Amino acid sequence: VKSILDVPKTLEALETAGVCVMAYQSEFIPGFYTPRAVGEPRAVHSAKSPQHAAAVLRAASESTAGSVVVMVPVRAEHAAEAAVVEDAARVALAEAAEKGVGGAAVTPF
Repeated sequence: VKSILDVPKTLEALETAGVCVMAYQSEFIPGFYTPRAVGEPRAVHSAKSPQHAAAVLRAASESTAGSVVVMVPVRAEHAAEAAVVEDAARVALAEAAEKGVGGAAVTPF
């Protein structure tokens, strides 16, 4: 999950498309730089172990259940402070808006 991403809308779009979203060793959807995404959305599905994740992936591949996205949170020792990431994203979005940058062009901005 990128730091500038509407997580609830993305999760809804994936669910609508039949994609199972599973957090790995977490009950929360991770952010890109943080163990939990903004707003700390809870994961509907969570794998507690590599074996559990593998079993879900195996079952999905053997059925017509659809795809699976396994979201692995960044390790705590490598994680950024959520407030720092949120502030940087807010500043960058404001600057992009001031310069007329929008849509898909915001991501590389």
